[in-house]
Amino acid sequence: GEGRAGSHRYARQVPFRELRAVHLAGESSSMLQLEDSRGGVHALPLGGSQMREHSRQALAAGLRSAIAHPAKVANWDALRIALRMEQRQRPDESSTPVQP
Repeated sequence: GEGRAGSHRYARQVPFRELRAVHLAGESSSMLQLEDSRGGVHALPLGGSQMREHSRQALAAGLRSAIAHPAKVANWDALRIALRMEQRQRPDESSTPVQP
């Protein structure tokens, strides 16, 4: 794509219609790999995110659902559920009293 020099290193776009495979790799599924129709592999590191492994698995499943669907539509139900569960398991930061 066009844009400022070097921008291709920081952001990539892989339309669902071009997805051919989705892989999770690394410790705790910390690397999401998207394989496109030309055989290119786009690595998305998830290690720095607060997303837990179950949610990472659900993210990959949602992307795989787009590959399987004839109209290339993703189903994010499992990801929504996983993220909701994560949110419930985390302490509510807004209710934590502020120490003087």
